[in-house]
This record gives sequence, C-alpha cells and structure tokens, in this order.
Amino acid sequence: MTLIDHTKSDVSALAQSVVTAAMNANEVRGVGAGPIQVVASTSSDPLQVTVTAVQSHVGFLGGFGLQSSNISVRSVARVMGKPNICVLGLDPSDSGTIEMWSKARLTAQNCAVYSNSTSTDAIASKQHATMSATMICSVGGASGMKDAYKPQPITDCPIFDDPLASRAAPAFGGCSVNKLRLVDQVITLQPGVYCGGITIGGTSAVTFAPGEFVIKEGPLIVTDHASVTGEHVGFYLTGKDARFSFGTNTTITLTAPVSGAMAGLLFHESRDQKTSVTHEINSDNARMLLGTIYLPQGELRIDANKPVADQSAYTAIVVRKLRLFSGPNLILNTNYGSTTVPVPEGIKGVGQPVALVQ
Repeated sequence: MTLIDHTKSDVSALAQSVVTAAMNANEVRGVGAGPIQVVASTSSDPLQVTVTAVQSHVGFLGGFGLQSSNISVRSVARVMGKPNICVLGLDPSDSGTIEMWSKARLTAQNCAVYSNSTSTDAIASKQHATMSATMICSVGGASGMKDAYKPQPITDCPIFDDPLASRAAPAFGGCSVNKLRLVDQVITLQPGVYCGGITIGGTSAVTFAPGEFVIKEGPLIVTDHASVTGEHVGFYLTGKDARFSFGTNTTITLTAPVSGAMAGLLFHESRDQKTSVTHEINSDNARMLLGTIYLPQGELRIDANKPVADQSAYTAIVVRKLRLFSGPNLILNTNYGSTTVPVPEGIKGVGQPVALVQ
C-alpha cells in the first residue's frame, strides 16, 4: 500500500483488517490458537509502514503438559518514489530560503517541504512559528526550537531539481491592454497581454475569464476592498516589476487552467527576470488558490491573519524564497483526485511505488 491517500491514524486499523481477513480466509487459527494482535507503525525517514502480528498458541509439549507460546511475524513496506512536493525553495545558498516568523504556521498535508539552500539555517523558524509536513528536508540545515517542526527536519538532503525547469512558457503577442486601472468597477476581463500591469482597487469585483493572462512590465495589484475571481486562469509574469500583490482586505478566489501551456499553473514567473521581485499575499480571504505557484526568480511573502489556501484541493509552491510573517496559517492540501486541475509533472509523487523490504 502507499501512504498517499491515508493518514497515519488509518494505518493500524487498515493493517488489522487486512491481517484478520487473510487469517480467516485461510482458516489457520487451529486448535488452541488465541486472538491475533496486530501493531502497525509508520515512519517518515524513510516513509514506510511496519506491521507486526502476534498470535498465542497453547499445546502439549512432551511430558510437561500444556505450554503457551507466541508466533510472531513482521513485515515492512517502504515507499520508494519521490514524495509530493508542497513547498520547494530553490535558492542554492541563502539563509531563510524557507522562513517563518512570529505565530506563522505552515501545514503541508501529505507532502514535503524542501529547501535547496546549503545555508545552516536554510529552513528557519523564529518566534514560535511552526511547520508540519510528511517530510521536512534541507540540503543545508534548519534552525529554531525543536517543537517548531513536526517531524524534525532532515538535513544534508540531496538537491531536489526544479520539477518545472523544462516547463515551456506560454506564447503571446503584442499588448492587448496598457496600464489597466480599475476602481469601484464590476467587470469581466478577457485573456490577453496586459502591458504595464493591472491595478484593482476600491470595491471593484473583477472576474477573470478562463485562459492565460500575461502580466508584462508591471504588477498585478489588488488592494482596498476589491475582490477577484477566476476559474481556470493562469498568470504569466514577465518583464520589469512583473509581480503580484494582494492587500489585507481583498478577496482572492483563483483556480489554475485545466489545459494549455499554463495547465496546473496558477502563477508562472519568467525565468528570464533580470532582478528578483517580491510577491505578496496579505489577504485575509485568499482561501482558494488552486494550482501551482511557480516563481523561480522571486520571493513569496505571506502575511495574513486568516488561513490561506485551505479551501483548495491542492496548492504547490515552487519559489526562490518563501517567507511567512506575523500570523498566517498556510495550509497546502494534496487532494489531487477531487479536482480537474492537473498536477504538474514532478509535483505529485511519481506513482509512490512501494517495495516490501522485510
């Protein structure tokens, strides 16, 4: 079996039912056989399940009368494939490639948090910030209180190659719109090339029609009490100041495309960016961010007071740096089967193959 669709609390119950069913089907209890006790445990390094079954037997032993003994068997199944990736920090050397401050929380459901930095504090927890995942892995080291991590980070990990490095950028032509500014408007925007960026403010309610939006030579900014909604939309960021910023009182509801060059990608930053820019999610209502956020040159900062991405079937983050400030609760799910939005190759564990190693 694999752990991909099971929580650790399910494993013991599942193992008990499988062993009991097998024993009953083969009628091997015999005279004097006692009940079967099954104990199952899991570990994250490596990711594996250990099952031990014990049965007592009572019988005659020569002239010594009734004797009791136990028969015990043990097996270990290990997941041999790569884990699902929820967060991958690509910076090769900086400290705080994945960094959390204050009361920030990062919860990676059934997936790994991984830093490629060789720094001794490539992953850093400061001021009571906490992180939980299936696996936390750093090429360099990790810093912070021991109870900040669950499980404890694995250090000296091998480099995890950018799984999206070969992903082709979408093709696009000339400008469709220049320096779009929307204040207190209700409007639907069509896919195209938005040169100079898009600024949405006031009480605007903007719907992005399905398709690819190229944000060129300018930012995508949502501020004030504005809201944006987009089903099956992808944003390609290219050129100077191509970034996104979502203000505290905004509402952000976005899902990635199901087909085309941006399939599964909610944001895709150009790899040709000359300088690193900072992308910001400060919204207290950004609960639906379904897809992959890919910022190979940029830094993603999240500073919200409410849960982020928790209502998404899945969210994956592959960025140069990730920083969580103050009190955001970033929840990254891996419910891949509950959405039509595809998971980019290399994000989802490749089949999670399992081998019986003992």
